[in-house]
Amino acid sequence: SLTIDQGAAFNLTGLGYAANTGPGAAANTTSVVGGGSHGGIGGANYLLPGFGSAYDSAVSPGQAGSGGGNNLLQPYFTGGRGGGAMALRIAGPLTINGVLFANGAAGGDTCGGGGGGSFLITNVTTFSGSGQVTANGGNAGLGSTNTGGGGGGRIALYLQTNAFTGRLSAFGGSGPYPGGAGTVYQVLQGYPTLTIDNGGQVGTNTPFGDNLPLSGLDLKVQGGAIATATNNLPLWNNLVLDAASTLQAYPTQSLFLSVRTNAQIDGYLTADFQGWSQGTGPGMGQSQPTASGVPYGSGGGYGGSGGSSGNGAPGGAMYGSLTQPTDFGSGGGAGVSAYVVPSSAGGGAIHLTVAGNLNVNGSVSASGANGLNDNDGGGSGGSVWLNVGTLSGNGYLAAAGGNGDFINGGGGGGGRMAIYTTNYLFAGITNLQGGLGAQNGQIGTLYLGNALPAIQVLTQSPTGVVTSTVGYVDLTFSDAVDPAALTASAFSLTTPNGLLANTNLTVAPTCANSVRLSFPLQNTPGIYTLSLTPTPLGLLGQLVGAYTGSFTLQPPTISGTITTTNGLPVAGVSIQPNGGLPSVLTDTNGNFTLGVTTGWNGTLTPILGTWYFIPGTLMVTNVTTAMTNQNFLAYTSIAPTVLPSLSGTNLGFAWNGIAGMTYQIQYSTNLTDWSLLDTNVILGTNGPVQLTLPAGTDPNGFYRLLTTH
Repeated sequence: SLTIDQGAAFNLTGLGYAANTGPGAAANTTSVVGGGSHGGIGGANYLLPGFGSAYDSAVSPGQAGSGGGNNLLQPYFTGGRGGGAMALRIAGPLTINGVLFANGAAGGDTCGGGGGGSFLITNVTTFSGSGQVTANGGNAGLGSTNTGGGGGGRIALYLQTNAFTGRLSAFGGSGPYPGGAGTVYQVLQGYPTLTIDNGGQVGTNTPFGDNLPLSGLDLKVQGGAIATATNNLPLWNNLVLDAASTLQAYPTQSLFLSVRTNAQIDGYLTADFQGWSQGTGPGMGQSQPTASGVPYGSGGGYGGSGGSSGNGAPGGAMYGSLTQPTDFGSGGGAGVSAYVVPSSAGGGAIHLTVAGNLNVNGSVSASGANGLNDNDGGGSGGSVWLNVGTLSGNGYLAAAGGNGDFINGGGGGGGRMAIYTTNYLFAGITNLQGGLGAQNGQIGTLYLGNALPAIQVLTQSPTGVVTSTVGYVDLTFSDAVDPAALTASAFSLTTPNGLLANTNLTVAPTCANSVRLSFPLQNTPGIYTLSLTPTPLGLLGQLVGAYTGSFTLQPPTISGTITTTNGLPVAGVSIQPNGGLPSVLTDTNGNFTLGVTTGWNGTLTPILGTWYFIPGTLMVTNVTTAMTNQNFLAYTSIAPTVLPSLSGTNLGFAWNGIAGMTYQIQYSTNLTDWSLLDTNVILGTNGPVQLTLPAGTDPNGFYRLLTTH
């Protein structure tokens, strides 16, 4: 057990990375001084991409916080050091009435704050007390308006019982540019919760999603945090997005969220402006100069056409699916100059699947950006696709087009929205309007349905020609799959050697909408065909449609022939490589071909009953292309017929030595204890061997021939 009384502390504040060092080292230029990062991004770093990346594991943190930036114009001030790192493994109760601090240190007068550190607390039976466990970012120095607070750190706790009433926090540090929230990961009796909380201030963002449990996890975004979803998100159990907090798409990526139970959206779930950039996309707006050479931009199109510009440049065209919208909105046409970004960008894409109740009192939005430069067209709205058991709330659902600039830019067309639910209780606002402009963009599309479409396979990996061995296939689906419904019986894999037994297949999720079908490593060259029969795998019970896919295995190969000394082929010999590769059998002509990974180094060992093979093991190195003539000779016996002879008092040995074999003479006086007569090794050459053994002084002398291959 461990008890930390009131007034006592483990204090790791400022014991992490020094200023401008660490995996999330801050930006420091003459114009921007960022905060150090860790679980959250340090403030101001987003102004200079490439600085202050988040790092470490939310589930098992173990790294210190990074240092804040120095001000290059005032070297006598330094950025705050990051917080330190501590692991507490306690096989009993933990009581904290004092404090555990791993905060980043504050930056000097014009410098950035340090990133918060980390605490990993495991094996606790009962967690109690009213103290504090904090890994907050350090505050920015207040001598400049261009400094950033440190990003919050990471805390992970594994508990059986939680009676703690104190504070758990990984807030970003304050400053002109506050730091982003860190992460607090708590597992209580096996049920995990990830909390991203910035203590009430809106700072920079917190990337999340990588290396988390694949299902059964609650997500809470609160306290003004801006959580940015990465790829391959897990299947959440519950989702809570508090008011004034944001959950947003990662730039240029779709936001795909799947929730097994309920989702409460009181804040901002957004992919606004995350679509095609200005002047790009399938429905991109045009940029057309006037007679004086001044360009006017038309609006981007998607669910509705974009509006024409003031000089008649046509708006972007419609495209995409009405019933299953997943496309980004297109960018509007450029006007005079592009000094404001993301002017005219299209909306991104949100796909939200909730098996229970989706309650929206905040907003779910994938709208296009306004044209912010002179004469710019507006970006078109993006995609919002909701598959839910019940849709309720009085909030805001949007995929609207952005406005064009003043009277010369065309408005962006509205996006596309599809809502599938059997219980529509939503009383809020749905906005798919086109943007205003010289000509307004057209309204987008809204599809309402209660019969969910079948889930389709979107991608397969590997596919095409594969130049290596293969032990699994990854499939990505158009919607979330239910891990409890996954079964290998729905899959089949036909190999060049025939149908692989279903008992050799296993299937498991890799994220909310993708699975991995695993099987014994395959190395036989040829075509492999994967089939999936229709089965109810969807989170809301939807069928997965029938699917057939394939790939062709063309790895580097090793081939050869096994024959007897008379040149006769030997069939059915198992050629066994090391390193986990599967074996192959020789055919009726004694031939074999074995696929390996590129650059493979290893050994091949032939096995067939009591047969012997020369060589017994063949070593090969750096296989990058087809390697041929890796042959073996087969013998039913390698025991030579020894013909003894006497020459005076000496004993003579004669036998036929087999190439690849080695021979040594052993000697004994009692037929029990044997030793080498000498260290000479005789090499077989497929020719006769003769050897004379001198008589010794022992009253009894016995000899035998040791044969090795």
